[in-house]
Formats: sequence, C-alpha cells, structure tokens
Amino acid sequence: MTLSLVKQAPQIVVTAAAVLLLLWLYRRNRAHALVLVWLSWFLVPFIRRLFDVTFGFTRFDVLSLAPYALTALVALMELRHLRLAPVALVVLGSAAAAFLVGVPPGLAQPRAMLFALFTYGGALLAAVLGYADVVRRPQGALGTLGRVLLVAAPILAAYAIVQYYFYEYLPWDDTWVEATGTKGLRAPERGRVRAFSTLNSPVPFAAVMGVSLAVMLVVPRLRSLGTLGAGLASIALALSYVRSVWVGLAVAIVAYVGATRSRVALRRVIAATLVAAVVATAGYGHPTVRAVVTRAVSLRTPEEDPSAQVRFRLIQRVVPQASRRGAPLGHGLGQAGIASNLTTEGRFRLSDNGYLAILYQSGPLGLGLILVALGALWAMALRAVLRRRPEGPVHLASISLFLVVAFFADIFYGIVGVMLWYIGGRILADVAAEDGDRRLAAAPADDPS
Repeated sequence: MTLSLVKQAPQIVVTAAAVLLLLWLYRRNRAHALVLVWLSWFLVPFIRRLFDVTFGFTRFDVLSLAPYALTALVALMELRHLRLAPVALVVLGSAAAAFLVGVPPGLAQPRAMLFALFTYGGALLAAVLGYADVVRRPQGALGTLGRVLLVAAPILAAYAIVQYYFYEYLPWDDTWVEATGTKGLRAPERGRVRAFSTLNSPVPFAAVMGVSLAVMLVVPRLRSLGTLGAGLASIALALSYVRSVWVGLAVAIVAYVGATRSRVALRRVIAATLVAAVVATAGYGHPTVRAVVTRAVSLRTPEEDPSAQVRFRLIQRVVPQASRRGAPLGHGLGQAGIASNLTTEGRFRLSDNGYLAILYQSGPLGLGLILVALGALWAMALRAVLRRRPEGPVHLASISLFLVVAFFADIFYGIVGVMLWYIGGRILADVAAEDGDRRLAAAPADDPS
C-alpha cells in the first residue's frame, strides 16, 4: 500500500496542479485554457513514462485520467454560457445512448464499466469545446485544435523520428515498450519500434499526424516552416506503420480536394506524392524505406497479410456473439479495449475495430445509435459542402478520415475520440448557425478571450 502511494503521489500532485491551473486560466483567457487541455492529451502519456522510470511502472494511474478530467471540466464550464441547438442534442444524445446501452450488462464488472463510461463520456464532451469554438469565433476554420496542431505537430513528429532510431537511448520509452509487452509497438524494420512520440501507442499518434496534415492542407499559405512541419509529420506518420490512417488520410484528401476543387491543395497533394514516389524509388535499398514500402504494398493483398487475417477472424468471432438473443444490449460497457484489463471475464480485449467494440459492448442497438450519430455528422458536413459553407470541406475530410480509421481501431476514446467529437461539435454548431438557430449563446461580455 505504501509503495503504491509513493508511485501515485507525484501523479496526484501533477493532476491537482493541472486542474487548478486550468481553472485559473479559464477565468482569464479561455483560449489559453483550451491550449492546456490539448497539450495535456499530447504530453501526459510522456510525463507518465517519466514517472514510470523514476518511481516504478504502473499500468493504471490517476494521471492517465487527467486529460479526460480537464476536457470534461472545460466542457461543463462552457455549458454555463451555451444552449445547444436541438440538432446537437439529438446527435450527441444518440452517441451518448450508444454507450449507456451497455451500462446495465456492464454492472457485472463495475470497475471496467465505470472506467469505460468515464473515457467514452469524457471524449464525447469534447463536442462541447468544438461547438463553443464556432459560437465564440465563427470565422476561424481551424479552431483551437487546429491552431495547436500547427505548432505541436512538427515537434511531436521530430521526437517520433528520433524515437524510431534511438529509442533504446530513451529510457522512458524503452521501459514503456518493455513493460507493456505490446508486440504492436515493434516495427517491421528489425530493431526498431513503431513511432508513437509522446503518446502511448502508434495508432493515436498516427491519427494526430493525419489530422495535422489535413489541417496543413487547408492553410491558405504554407510558408517554409509550415512545409518543413508537413514533411516531418509525413515522415513520422510513415514510421508509425499505421496503414488505417494512411488510407483514411488518402480518403480525407480526396474528399477535401473534390469538395473544394482547390488548385493550391491539388498542387500540394501532387508535390507530396511525387516526393514520396522519388524517395520510395531512390531509397528502396535503405531498410527503413523498404519496410515502409512493403507495409504499404501489403494493402493490395489482405489475404496474405497476417494482421488483416486477424481482423477478419475477429469479425467472424465477435459478430455471432453480439447477435445472440441472450445479449441484446451487448456484453457490457468495459468488456472491450483497455477497460477490459480491469475485468476478470473479459473476452474481447482487442480494440482493432471501433465498430466491433461498440457492437460487443452495447449490442446491435448501441452500434446502430453510434452509426446514426456518425452518419448524421457526415451528412451535415456534406450538406455544408453542397451549400458552399467555408468549413464544409475540412469537416467532410476530417469525418471521412475517422470513419475509415474506426474499422481498424476504437476511435471513441482517448485523443482520437476527443478529436472526432471536437470536430463533430464544430459541424453541429455550423449547421445550427446556418439554420438560423438564435438560441446559440454568444460569449459573455466579460469573456477575455
């Protein structure tokens, strides 16, 4: 008990300090408070690894929940000044109901259920942040998340590249790889780890890089530093070896270019494609380039790809279990993904498919509800494109990326879930504003931001 308290004490102190700092910042400058929220998602996993090296490894800790708590706290404070439009209440209510359906069967494993409810719900509350961003600053296409990514993404990417080649010299990362025992962290190139930067694993890091590249694509004038940042993000994304984000980003780019017919965006895509082709051809003799190219080419032959076959078998195993009459509401929230590590009987511990994760936990009803919410967001983004709303193309591209990645990862919690619902909140606010819903509350007169 004493040893556990020693390990947890620094994390409790840091979490409490972050909450107090957030409250102080929010009263003085809302934008700075939101920067702290986004940075907590990027940096807390790294801080946890530093604590693990110093005080000993802990799989579950208070600090890991700090970003959720900060997000929820700001969302609750924002709701004091906002009245969500009916369309937002319906869509977000549908998503919330998808998780809540799995609560009754999840009571058999209360710890796992509460953990899953906190993580899914905390991520969903990020929609309030996106909604408020549009209400307070409707002229900004990027929002606070986009502006933070423009600065943070190149730094995260640079660290990821160093990590890929020298992780054994970074004791905090080396300890994390060994302690978690996650085979998925091992890169196809021998002696390397898949880039995950300051985050916990390659998938969320790749998602951050994918969204960052999408943001950089829509910046009107990408100067030399911006071009360098885009290059670093592209390299880091490649070194993550997360093919689902590669495919999702390609879909997002096609959606954006098709929606805008922007010559600037098209030129950037063509230039990036040519550079990638030249590097792949000229550098194929290098083991890293060869590993990345081989990983990309494997998309053409899923029947020969062990990873793809595992996912196919997962579908064959989960769908029949979820459709049994004895589990109409699923097997319980917390029975899939990381939360299932807290269970004694969890059978679906993988999170290789977000849709399957919801189906298993909340049953066909839960999956239907989450699909209704996601489908509504995609349709609203498409409508904004057809009506030539300025934010429509970037919203359509972003939602398209997440819909693809969800086939390969549980995107409804963590930083990926936060980004998804934040963008969803922006879509909902944009639709409400277009439809002339005057119940959107403006920022208070004394709001310093």
